[in-house]
Amino acid sequence: MSGIVVIGATGGCGATTIACALALHGRGEATPLLVDADPHGGGPVAMWGIDATRHLDDLIGLGEGIGTEHVAHLVHGHQCGIDVLAGCGAAASGVLDHAHMASAIAVHAASRAAWVADCGRGDSALCQALVSRAGRVVLVVPRSLHGVARAGGVVTGLAGRPVIIAAGEIPGARAIGVASLARALGAAEAVPVRRDDRGAAAVTSARPPRGRGIAKAVALLGSAA
Repeated sequence: MSGIVVIGATGGCGATTIACALALHGRGEATPLLVDADPHGGGPVAMWGIDATRHLDDLIGLGEGIGTEHVAHLVHGHQCGIDVLAGCGAAASGVLDHAHMASAIAVHAASRAAWVADCGRGDSALCQALVSRAGRVVLVVPRSLHGVARAGGVVTGLAGRPVIIAAGEIPGARAIGVASLARALGAAEAVPVRRDDRGAAAVTSARPPRGRGIAKAVALLGSAA
């Protein structure tokens, strides 16, 4: 795993769970960096209950003077063996659309041997900066017509950058086939993500999921070309 950007087509589709699971999956010789880049809140810092004392908001007053050393100061080491770059202290603050800050964060992330970014719905300058340096982009899409419609807008915003689809189940609803979902979005690859409450609970507790649900999907997403 080098750099992976995770985007959710809709709110609540499980993008943060996938991002955190990918970071847990990537632990090895190098400590992964997990970037909380969701401008709408509810990212890894909230999921793991991290008492973040330093946030991306702290950079905004530096203007053009922002450097990677300032970004490094915002990293919090988590007991699970992952470094977490804390996002905005206030949801939807607009901080993540600061172009110079986005560039500095992306440069810092790319300097790490392994990193994952939870970019929410992908609607920020920071997401675009991270996408430009990522080895792959994972788009989490519910297998529904609404999911496809929302995902289509995200794909258009990525300006032709190839994506890997993580196709989530919709409990109690008629689901679109994984292959059909990939074709509709012009994606070369789609990985099914089975509903896995036990795996999701493990990730929420900062433990690697096990079994054939989230764990299997993450193994495929983490090794995809």
